Amino acid sequence: MLVGLYAGGIFVLSSLSHPPTVSSWDLPYLDKLYHFLTYSGLTFVLIRALCLSCATRPSIALFLWAALLSTVYGALDEFHQAFIPERVMSMYDLLADAMGASMVASVWLNVQRRRPVLVKP
Repeated sequence: MLVGLYAGGIFVLSSLSHPPTVSSWDLPYLDKLYHFLTYSGLTFVLIRALCLSCATRPSIALFLWAALLSTVYGALDEFHQAFIPERVMSMYDLLADAMGASMVASVWLNVQRRRPVLVKP
């Protein structure tokens, strides 16, 4: 359920021509940081949901699938933005999405290998 709410929030915000910004700073590439953090969060909740649903110890494939699903959702979101007035589809945004997803998946995999207790509550 949390994955659906998170993904839905991303969709709603990307449907706005002028989404609200977290800060008023005019830093270059700040939006790439937002993309990185947003898709890091999506991957986090997706891995958590997948770990809770598997009966055995999660495999590397679970983490790869989570990163891939988040990245594909980012690609679909970028395509969706091409149809929103004053928004554009950006491969750099997609790259930031993929980097955030990959980073969380790799960190979680490394933590899980060291401390398997952290995977299940």
